[in-house]
Amino acid sequence: MGPQTRGLIRLAILFTLVSATRGICPSKCTCNDKLLKAGCEYSNLEVVPIQLNPEIRTLKLNHNRIASIHLTFIFYKNLNELDLSHNKIKTLGSKNFEFQINLTNLNVSSNMVKQLHKDSFKGLKKLTVLDLSGNLIEEVSDRTSFKDLTNLEELNLSRNKIYMIETGVFDYLINLKRLIMHDNELLKVPENAVNTLNNLVEMDLNGNLIEDLSFPSNLNNLEVLKLRSNVITSLGNDSFSNLYRLKYLDLSDNNFTHVSKLQFSKLLHLEYLNLSSNLFRHLGPDSFRNLYKLTEVYIDNAVALRKVDSKLFIENINLKYVSLSNNANLKYLPKFLFLNKPKLKHIRISGNDFSTLDASDLPLDQLETLKIGRNPFKCNCSLLWLWILKERQMLNNCTCTDLSCYEACADAVPKPKKLSEESETVLGLAFHREVYPIILDLDEVYCEDYQNARRIPFKAAPKSSFDCTVTWVLILTAAVLATLFLFLLAVIAYILRIRCKRRAKNPVETFINATKSYEDTHHTYYRYGSNLRNGDVFEVLKSEQKIDVYGDKPATNMYIRTPLGKDSANSFPYAINRVDTEPRKQCRKQYSNASIPDAYLDAAGNYGMKNYMSETNIYQEPFAGPFPARTGQRPPHIVYV
Repeated sequence: MGPQTRGLIRLAILFTLVSATRGICPSKCTCNDKLLKAGCEYSNLEVVPIQLNPEIRTLKLNHNRIASIHLTFIFYKNLNELDLSHNKIKTLGSKNFEFQINLTNLNVSSNMVKQLHKDSFKGLKKLTVLDLSGNLIEEVSDRTSFKDLTNLEELNLSRNKIYMIETGVFDYLINLKRLIMHDNELLKVPENAVNTLNNLVEMDLNGNLIEDLSFPSNLNNLEVLKLRSNVITSLGNDSFSNLYRLKYLDLSDNNFTHVSKLQFSKLLHLEYLNLSSNLFRHLGPDSFRNLYKLTEVYIDNAVALRKVDSKLFIENINLKYVSLSNNANLKYLPKFLFLNKPKLKHIRISGNDFSTLDASDLPLDQLETLKIGRNPFKCNCSLLWLWILKERQMLNNCTCTDLSCYEACADAVPKPKKLSEESETVLGLAFHREVYPIILDLDEVYCEDYQNARRIPFKAAPKSSFDCTVTWVLILTAAVLATLFLFLLAVIAYILRIRCKRRAKNPVETFINATKSYEDTHHTYYRYGSNLRNGDVFEVLKSEQKIDVYGDKPATNMYIRTPLGKDSANSFPYAINRVDTEPRKQCRKQYSNASIPDAYLDAAGNYGMKNYMSETNIYQEPFAGPFPARTGQRPPHIVYV
């Protein structure tokens, strides 16, 4: 007879004796035979006690020094709940829970387990909750580890060192609803492992090393997704396209820099969204498009955030809680950001860089909580509404049964007849506060005194700091500034008018000599008539066509003008003049209507007079000297087209 056999015989004898006496409760344990519970927490135990009542259903052995569980639970077949957390267990072995067929809750967290074996959970067909968090597991590779756990609803693998989960490991967990794997070393979402979890409702992947997101198409029932504290750098437009029932999404503490209008647009059931501690600089009007059921949104600690569009929440009509705090570079609250949000009750905009806050930008008549502390406010007229709220808060804290109440609140605003009927308009905004005033964090609100480089508690600021009276000095200053502005506009208009009247003198580069009159006196380069010397011209001349080249510029934009003479149409030839090919925009019309020839050629090809011409008159003056020629280049000449 071997030693193992003798040990089993001794255990059987002991089990018989214990059963006969209904168990013996160790001195360090607490036993309740009526409730069938035994608790041996913090008892410095090194082994599992076997002399307890074998009928117990709840056994707590947490926070001890137990290192082995081999063949220790064969006496307790009726267990429903077993807590082995915070011990020194290194292995779960094989078939050590085979007789606990009624066990529903098993906690082995905060031990030293490194590996899951084939039959570690053999026989636990009724188990619904399994906690393996806080161990030393690096990979889950045995596909049969969870084979008997077909009724498992919650699996906790958090706070391990898991970097790899084999495909098919979770195939037997057909009823799993919660999968908790935060604080591991996963590099990606275990897409191939979770693709069979059709009933999964919550997946916690916080605190991993996930960079890119991809989810299988069959997570149709997933409602909660936690991805906080990963290294996600971008969100694709289809990242969440398969998660159309998602209600809770936490993407805080990641590295993505952009939020587009398509990234969340398919999450029609989303109610909670956390984008805090990311690197985006701007949130546009379509960032939360189609999120009609959104009730809570958190955009905190976004160190790069500089602008929030006023239409960011335009479609989020069911918002109840908005947190937009600790954004060091956000300098103002957009107007109308909270417009038409009838259910909005709580706003947190503390710790930003706001210097002022307009009452019209906040739904004060419906708010229950408003957190605005730790902003560098300039206490002036724009914060009078806050000063009045502060005074009202003081009044609401008074129970006015006699005159002593009013003496204690002597500095407050005029006494209301009844607080329940209070209604006052401040800066055009009506406050209707009955029993419950707005909860403010006034202890964290300060006025920045930049002149004296100090901060003044808002509660201590006098009413004079918020005086809205406009003095005559301000009126005079505004009038002077307006006058200077109008004068500057007049000077600019005058300069533009003078510049448009001046025309740059362009040298005549191209002439076409004619012997007969031409009917259209204002015909441009679209078509030349007939009977021009050396043949008729019927081609339409475009501005980009090269007529002649003088120097480095093509002669374009040709104009035909009236004959240079009053009586005889044949006494003078026509002159065609090139104008500026790129006139200033404000002068374009003037240039095109007033182009005139600077010189012309007579019938013999000689240079003639320099002429200035209007609609009705012709002016002539002597042309000074021959037409200038550039060094090394020929002078302009007649073009025979």
